[in-house]
Amino acid sequence: MSKPIPGTNPATYRNDPSKDLLQIKTADVSPDRLTGGHVEIKVVGTLSETISADSDAYVKVMLKYGLVRLVYDTRSLKDFMQQWGGSLPLEKGDVTLTLSKDLGQLPPGHYTAVAEAFTSDDRPIFGISVETAIKPPQ
Repeated sequence: MSKPIPGTNPATYRNDPSKDLLQIKTADVSPDRLTGGHVEIKVVGTLSETISADSDAYVKVMLKYGLVRLVYDTRSLKDFMQQWGGSLPLEKGDVTLTLSKDLGQLPPGHYTAVAEAFTSDDRPIFGISVETAIKPPQ
């Protein structure tokens, strides 16, 4: 599925978002032209149930540089959130997540990143795909 996620971002929904526990209203990425370094993602949405800190929720992550798969991993949602400066629990209701990370220096090229999160019983929390081209500094 390639339905764009509202906001300032190069993201699309990975699957039918109507089934996701997190209904994303907007997602904003800063800076809007990625070159590496610090990136911040702000997601506003509604969560249909609480994701507790001791849940076995997990996220599948894939990162490709061109056709080369750099990362293909499944990790706990708790660890994923901590790596991006966030934390669990995520409470049911309206949520605003601000996640940030230093990506380091990225070589120019085409990147694809996918993140799909699931509850311990495999219900989808969210699924996003991001494709972006990193251009050489001007």
